Amino acid sequence: MSSGAHQLRVALTDAAGNSAVVYSAAITADNTVRVPNGIPCDGVQLSLSVNRHPRLGVVRSGRCVLTRGWLRCARTPVPGAQVDVSGGGGKSTSVQTNAEGRFDYWVPIGASRTLTFSYRAYSNDTNPAAIAHVKIRVRPRSRFISRPTGCGARARSTGAGGSPAALPSNRPDTSGRSEVGTTMGTFDQLVTHDGLFAYRYTFRRTPVTTTYAFRVALPVSGVAG
Repeated sequence: MSSGAHQLRVALTDAAGNSAVVYSAAITADNTVRVPNGIPCDGVQLSLSVNRHPRLGVVRSGRCVLTRGWLRCARTPVPGAQVDVSGGGGKSTSVQTNAEGRFDYWVPIGASRTLTFSYRAYSNDTNPAAIAHVKIRVRPRSRFISRPTGCGARARSTGAGGSPAALPSNRPDTSGRSEVGTTMGTFDQLVTHDGLFAYRYTFRRTPVTTTYAFRVALPVSGVAG
């Protein structure tokens, strides 16, 4: 019988030639060969670590992250198994376990994201037998350059993130104070475009030579992306 939907009818005929249908139903046949993925078992476990820390990795912008995983049946490793990797807006890929049931995956440079690792025991399984998630947190990096001019003129400041993917459409705060001041006061908010920002500030009440300090900071609550 070929794979697909079929109508099954069972009829009985006696010696006198009398016939009757005793069973009729729609059935679906599946002749797909189930190819095992590694050595399947009940209760398979998938565990992860990021830079030797379980389930959570913090990395500076512009650096790769090593995610290491283990696939085991109790204490027995599952070698030669394919584990699918997805999430974070990138293309899905897969890694393979070694003889110890371990695999390494280098997370590409980019923004914060959550990755999903899933293992299917057989090639035609719809649902994974084991699944694990890991969150990669990227600490943004920025550069800030200020070009001050004379009193009454404008000072233009420019800045950039560590990579465009690390600071998309974010809103950093800008604050400043004079050298004799004691606190930093926020006076404006900026929106980055492809990780870049620029700002002009006018000095109006500075009759003598004064040194000012400016700071651009991302809010503690985080930003988009």
